[in-house]
Amino acid sequence: MLLSIGIVGLVLVALASQRLVAESSATPDPTRGELCAELDALAAAVSDDAVFATQEINHRARKLSRWADVYEAPTSTATQRDDDQPPVAQAGQDIRWVLSSVAWESADLITATRPIALECGWTWPLTTQPPAAQPRPPST
Repeated sequence: MLLSIGIVGLVLVALASQRLVAESSATPDPTRGELCAELDALAAAVSDDAVFATQEINHRARKLSRWADVYEAPTSTATQRDDDQPPVAQAGQDIRWVLSSVAWESADLITATRPIALECGWTWPLTTQPPAAQPRPPST
């Protein structure tokens, strides 16, 4: 009797765990507001000097990269974009490229998020071009 209760308990725990894993891995496509809020959170983490700021930056950047890959711009926003502006999905690739580099700086990561920033209505100074998304070794 005790053995059968134990087996039933294990089966219930396994089913509950499987459902939780399925729910957490099946994230819905982010809305524009969620994408912009995550970009703001990444920018705040980059400007933070806390002890665990790098871990927070990595976590936020990876999440933003995943979201950029699946984000679909609303038609009203997509028609307003210029053809020379890169798509949001390009930011996902650029963020992963920066994070996979041996030596990346915060400016490299922020530059990689430029397509998302443009989607969210951020403006870059008209007289300057943002630096390339390719990371450079830290200055000495």
